[in-house]
Amino acid sequence: MSSKKPLVLMTQKCFMLEDQAERLNSLGRVSSISMKRTNPEILFKQLNDAQVIIAKKKFLDYDRLYELSDLIIIIPFGRLDFWDRINHEGLKRNNVVVKHIPRQNQESVSEWVVFMMLALSRNLHELVRTKESDNNITLKLGCSLHGKRVAILGKGRIGSHLGPVCESFGMDVAYYIRGEGLLDVNEKADFVVNCLGFRPDRPEALTSEFFRGLKKGCYFINVASPSTYSQTALLQALEDNILAGAADDVAGAHIGNANDPMYRKMLSHPKMLVTPHIAWRTDREARVSFDMMIDAVEEYLNEKGR
Repeated sequence: MSSKKPLVLMTQKCFMLEDQAERLNSLGRVSSISMKRTNPEILFKQLNDAQVIIAKKKFLDYDRLYELSDLIIIIPFGRLDFWDRINHEGLKRNNVVVKHIPRQNQESVSEWVVFMMLALSRNLHELVRTKESDNNITLKLGCSLHGKRVAILGKGRIGSHLGPVCESFGMDVAYYIRGEGLLDVNEKADFVVNCLGFRPDRPEALTSEFFRGLKKGCYFINVASPSTYSQTALLQALEDNILAGAADDVAGAHIGNANDPMYRKMLSHPKMLVTPHIAWRTDREARVSFDMMIDAVEEYLNEKGR
């Protein structure tokens, strides 16, 4: 193995735990670079000097991508919709490997969903830190989750994990998947949780027709891509009192961006509980997801004898 540590170049910020950052630094010389602010020639040289590049999926649109050689590009935690547009043979000729690390956020997102269910149905968002003895608020009858029916839209990692969690609260769980009876949710569900996977080749699945058909007084909770449902139709369903309330992690926003236009629009509605794309952000998610990413770095470098 060379005495000089391999270069691990990061083009995006990773929110690693302290021990994970130490572990990654033990594997190589970890450095960060801005794709937008770096001189193009300097950028290419730094990228081509790296043995590992950790980047967002849009890095694969880099105009000199197929000039790079002898490295691995790791795309952590983004959706896999980019995979089919990669010229894998072109990269292979230059000994470039692309590896995707799926985000392991099912536990964290499921916890967020249950929190929002309880906050909405038990009026907890109004009752937390109550300062006045207003019986219209404090004695308002809450709705228990026990015995209620939840329709989980999508049965991927998050949906599959969420179902048993809801069952542990005594809820009746039903799954619905895209193309197979989404409209059958009508008049049945007390809670509807959108966990549909993003499909760039598919139009939004939850339209005005879907929202108009829901049971009056139910709650809608979204943890899916904004492309899977109509935000306009959701807000109209709240206005028409079809929905008693809704919650959204606003996945279209950059992480923590409270100035995102869609976040601000959702935030302005009194029946909406919103967070700026942080439902996944816990120590559990960071531990599992970043350990997988660092494992991939270590495995590649060991294979190359570096």
